Amino acid sequence: MSTASLPVTGLAFNYPLWIIVTVATGLFVVGALVSLIRKPGENRP
Repeated sequence: MSTASLPVTGLAFNYPLWIIVTVATGLFVVGALVSLIRKPGENRP
């Protein structure tokens, strides 16, 4: 990856998407684990 134009352009569009996907997946997994660990009566958003 010696060229800077294409990788930078790709990262410029992919980097925010990766952040959103990672955060969304992380929150989904954490939320699922918390809902499984906690009792149904203690569910909080």
